[in-house]
Amino acid sequence: MSLPDLPDDVLAIILGKVGESSYEDYAGCMLSCKTFQRLSKYPEVLQKLDLTKAFPPPWERIPNASNILYECAQFRNVHAIFLCGLIDYYFAKPRITGINHLKSAADAGHCEAMYLYGMALINEKQLAEGAKYIKMLWTKRGFEAVWQCLENCSRVVQEMSIREYRGYEMLVSQIEVGDEGVVGQFEEVGDEWLIYNEILCFIDYI
Repeated sequence: MSLPDLPDDVLAIILGKVGESSYEDYAGCMLSCKTFQRLSKYPEVLQKLDLTKAFPPPWERIPNASNILYECAQFRNVHAIFLCGLIDYYFAKPRITGINHLKSAADAGHCEAMYLYGMALINEKQLAEGAKYIKMLWTKRGFEAVWQCLENCSRVVQEMSIREYRGYEMLVSQIEVGDEGVVGQFEEVGDEWLIYNEILCFIDYI
């Protein structure tokens, strides 16, 4: 029995494994025959499709092939959900849809989604909830991960309006912080210090 003779559900599993490890190989399979082209839209294939190399950071504009992102997001591909949230919130501007996508990806543990969603909540004056996501990222992933998130999202931050930037500046001026971030364990750091520090790092890229 040759490969094209296998049942669709078996071929979909094979294509899903290919897409999970390489977007380029997935695209090559999709172009190789009509069967794989049809199966490339199966939910089990799109849910696992690795999009990290196809849409690498830093993200600075709406990708030309963004349709595949929305197709994958429909089937709970976490990285696709994050990228759709990023596009909608910062570029296309249906912001409610965007922030909902960012929340979904953040709740699934996506690092950059946790970072951007936390900062978006802080900008919306939901300080405690925003700090919760930023602090979760710090404690679960560590210092290097937070800085990598900021680096990956730096071009997106530059898309903020002057009004949003001023909003962050105003928050910084209103937050009173002591020396709690200098000594002690990170778990003991208060939300005020955390928010103050992250806003300064965030707007420093603009």
